[in-house]
Amino acid sequence: MTQRQERLKFLRVTHTVCISGSESTQHLEPGKILVPFRFNIPSSIYGVNKNAYIGDREESLPPSLSLVSDTVHSEENFFIRGECNISYCVRGRLTTNTGKPCGETFRRVHFIPTRDQPLPPLCTTDFATEYVLGSSQRIGLFHVLQSKSSCELSIHTEEPCPLRFPCEKTASTTIYLHLRYLYPSPLGTYSPDNCPCPQPDVSLVVRTTLEAVTFFSTVPRNRLPKWTDVEPGQEVVKKTTLGPTQTRKLGVLTWVPLIQVYNNAECYIVNEQYKYGNLVGWQSNVPLVFTYEGDERPIPTFACTYASRRHVLSMRVRLKHHSATYRLCIPVQVIYSSNGLGATCESLAEESTACRLPMYTE
Repeated sequence: MTQRQERLKFLRVTHTVCISGSESTQHLEPGKILVPFRFNIPSSIYGVNKNAYIGDREESLPPSLSLVSDTVHSEENFFIRGECNISYCVRGRLTTNTGKPCGETFRRVHFIPTRDQPLPPLCTTDFATEYVLGSSQRIGLFHVLQSKSSCELSIHTEEPCPLRFPCEKTASTTIYLHLRYLYPSPLGTYSPDNCPCPQPDVSLVVRTTLEAVTFFSTVPRNRLPKWTDVEPGQEVVKKTTLGPTQTRKLGVLTWVPLIQVYNNAECYIVNEQYKYGNLVGWQSNVPLVFTYEGDERPIPTFACTYASRRHVLSMRVRLKHHSATYRLCIPVQVIYSSNGLGATCESLAEESTACRLPMYTE
């Protein structure tokens, strides 16, 4: 049961074709004529049905989407679960020269907005409870220090390049894990020929899962919503796991010395021009390639007045032969290239399978 049902029409594009004398008209058989029906879909909408939908600003078209909320709330002894849908259809109408209608047909189509440039990176500080880009722990690697002193190993990353989908159902991106291994105190003078302590022997086991969170709202939103903004009866939230969880083993082979110079505790550098200084730790950058392996193409990342969808890489990093575990939540965008989806069907007379736009429903 839903509290209320509304259908908002926010897009209407018209294209007129004159059959008489048209060179593109095809005669399939006596009495039947095939007329290609094409029109350009705008990349954004502005000022369409202002009071009901987008207000006074321009925004991109959202993709086709259908979902039922994960959350259920009670109101006046009723249990309410939200259901939302964004759908598109193509309608063809045949009229005479005098404007008299002769017939019409329509078909639903699944719309995917394309984007050659990604959206600006997400400001994760606005979503402090949802995204975690860094973590650190004190660990004891006895085989390194030959003592029971605890070192600090921190892992930090940032938003990677988008998962950009071409015609295939797979896409990849690279996440760079920045590791910094700090000793409890400087170990002595470092030089290229004399190191007071060998490089750390660290291997990682990384489990990565791609997740999506979709928000729908019954009231306009001027910014991306947070989990803490969700109000029963006004927001619908759907969290989805996309594809299987992937496990990778990474060996950290290359380390750069982290040197303290001028006895300044804040001056940690990794620069080869300083050949001598107190060794305080090591630093390394480890690339991790994530490849989407789901059976269906995911819905792209988008944001509009009443709906939005964000994607996150949920990552669990564990040190091999050690109990230390790091949990990271990294934002990532899912986009489709404008030259990646191919041509769509040219006529309403064709079968729906001829339409190359992928279908997706949650």
